[in-house]
Amino acid sequence: MMTTSNYPCPDVLVAIMNNQRDFEIAQTQRWYRIPTDRRSQSIRDEINRMRYLAFYQTRVFGRDAFAVNYYAEINQISTVRRIELLPDEAGNQNAETLYYKLEISPLQRLSQPIPSKRLRRVTFITTTLAKFSAAQEINDLFHTSPIEDVMWDELRAAEIQAERQYEIRERNANYDLDFAIECSDGTMINIECNGATHDYDDAVRWDRRRNTYLTTRGWLVQRFGTDEIRNDIHGCIDQVRTLIDRHGGPVDRSLAYDLYRANTDSQLDLFEPESEEEAEEE
Repeated sequence: MMTTSNYPCPDVLVAIMNNQRDFEIAQTQRWYRIPTDRRSQSIRDEINRMRYLAFYQTRVFGRDAFAVNYYAEINQISTVRRIELLPDEAGNQNAETLYYKLEISPLQRLSQPIPSKRLRRVTFITTTLAKFSAAQEINDLFHTSPIEDVMWDELRAAEIQAERQYEIRERNANYDLDFAIECSDGTMINIECNGATHDYDDAVRWDRRRNTYLTTRGWLVQRFGTDEIRNDIHGCIDQVRTLIDRHGGPVDRSLAYDLYRANTDSQLDLFEPESEEEAEEE
């Protein structure tokens, strides 16, 4: 089994593309901007080692929406002010805001898109080129820990529909759940894979706070340790199945993306609207 010491570092950044102007800039001027504020906090330590940039396109792109369709090699990364990137908009309230400027090679279109098949918010995902090249859907991209990869492979093999790194926003904190599963009776199940980092006091307190937040909102939290996942993954999957069956079985949303592609105009309600925080303030 893969260990943390030889777990490959991510080298592909999947970023949100939520307007036509930025896409045209990426195509013609070959750069993309990311604000250096809290929205990019999760990638600050990793951005300078990224080799490739890919785009998750939102609803404004019609039949290309809710999927990764394009990627490019990153040639250079620098930090610049918005006014340097967009001098024609000198009067913009964000003119002095700092951005990462990612200069890229010509965009390449994937032979097959990488879709988000179910309702979820996507902003930034860091992954490896191997995972990116093999991915059949967004959940295949996430690169967080070896034991989560094992759990994901087994959930997928068991045809249990789960969302990886499912984001929940609280007023004072954001939670990224390892796996989220929706049941037919409305219950949401959170599956957590607890590695060694969960043994520290701060992590224990954080887990308790998150558990309290989730359970008071009707979630069920099921945690599995590293040894359980490594030595009895099938037993873990059986426990997950039992939980799902106890709450009416799974909700099948896997056809949402295909339905959308078949009839763009009538299927927009299958997907979550873009939040204000995901769209840059112009």
